[in-house]
Amino acid sequence: MSSSKPFWSTHLKTSSARENVDFCAGRDVCSRPMADACLLPFDIWTNQVSVIALTRAGVLNREEQRSLLTALKQIAADFRSGQLILNPAFEDVHMNIEVLLEGIIGQELAGKIHTGRSRNDQSATDLRLYMREAALDFQRELIALSALLCDLADQYKGTVCPGFSHGQPAMVTTFGHILLNYLEALARDIDRLGYFFGQVNHSPLGAAAGFGTSWPLDRKLMADLLGFATVMENSLDAVSSRWELESFLAFIIVTSMNHLSQMANDLYFWSHPYIDFVTIDESLVTGSSIMPQKKNPDILEVLRAKTTQAGGYLHTLSGLGGKNLSGYNRDYQWAKYSLIDLIDECQDAPSIMGKVFKTLTVKAGNMKARAGENFLNAVEIADILAKNRQISFREGYRLTGLMVKECVENNLTTFDLNIINKILTEQKIAELTPDEEKLLGDPLSIINNRSTIGAASLPAIAESLAARRDRHQKHRDEHQQNRQQVDVARQKTDNYQAR
Repeated sequence: MSSSKPFWSTHLKTSSARENVDFCAGRDVCSRPMADACLLPFDIWTNQVSVIALTRAGVLNREEQRSLLTALKQIAADFRSGQLILNPAFEDVHMNIEVLLEGIIGQELAGKIHTGRSRNDQSATDLRLYMREAALDFQRELIALSALLCDLADQYKGTVCPGFSHGQPAMVTTFGHILLNYLEALARDIDRLGYFFGQVNHSPLGAAAGFGTSWPLDRKLMADLLGFATVMENSLDAVSSRWELESFLAFIIVTSMNHLSQMANDLYFWSHPYIDFVTIDESLVTGSSIMPQKKNPDILEVLRAKTTQAGGYLHTLSGLGGKNLSGYNRDYQWAKYSLIDLIDECQDAPSIMGKVFKTLTVKAGNMKARAGENFLNAVEIADILAKNRQISFREGYRLTGLMVKECVENNLTTFDLNIINKILTEQKIAELTPDEEKLLGDPLSIINNRSTIGAASLPAIAESLAARRDRHQKHRDEHQQNRQQVDVARQKTDNYQAR
């Protein structure tokens, strides 16, 4: 068996993509890193900012500042190169860094770095930095997926296909209209992440254990250097609200995962050989260990499973808050684990879904053929009767139901014009005109006859696409602005190395 090609893929024309294998394998042969390893880059950042603030406050002199910042830079480099692994003997990332500093610059100077702060405000700050970064990353991937779906919706705006309700054939629509439905859901997710950025972008640093500090630390300076918009006004709230934003971000991601899971369900159904509307690219399927003909949509099943698992993490997070007294409680440490695990499970989902859609084969002919079955134009008949025969819609609905019943009794899956006109004649109602018959026989004409905002007609889709592209550009601009704000602050802090 080749190390680069799974044994179950011998019948596939295309090698399975590495990201597909990794996404589906999960933790089967991979372990998760230490939770605080995810926070180490952010803890180094908060340490740098603390050093700068302590120097401004006169606790450290310029030489001590340079020594501490240089040592922190070395620790960061060791971590990036893989040489640094957190030592469990020192409890958490905060203690690990302090011990590492002692080894580089000595215990006396390293011992000054914790002046005026607690692990409470330090941890709260690290988590906010981590959440802000995770939210920006997830939002970036949703924006990229939205751009792709927008292009596909335009490409397939006239591709006729069945629409479903209760999982059953309902009315004729277009594939482009279904893709636009996904876009609206993703737009709300992106909006929520933008709102979350504003909520998380306040600094707890300087709140110490929750009751402030006698050291004259400039909290606004520290907030600025960390890219936060401002400080958290109440020092107790800064450390006792640690479950809240974790739960909020989890809710946003879980909601988005449910949207992605719905897309996965649709693709799962449409790609079934008995439906055969779409084909998932072979690089994104897996095979069977015993059945050499199988092409399994594991990637869609795994995405659904991750959505369910993420919901469990959300449940845990939402239960950590209200039962505690004001102030820091050790319960909140488990908020960190649930959030980090949730993000670890979900962070690749938008890009994976993007790869599925980008490589998807859409079988327009099969879609159109099935759109002509199962009486998907029944509503149009009822509408025609109500509009053109001066009867109520309910009466038109009743008559159309009789037509469906008689066609089914004759083993038909589409309307027979003779049956339609026979029933109309029996009810002393004028038969269908040639124009009406022509409309009922053309799915795209039926679709284009729907003139309401947001419908599947080509003019309505064109209007929706224009609005969606404008909204997409707004999302991109806002994300770029927020991303730049964080990056500028990061660079501003790093520039203190040279002072």
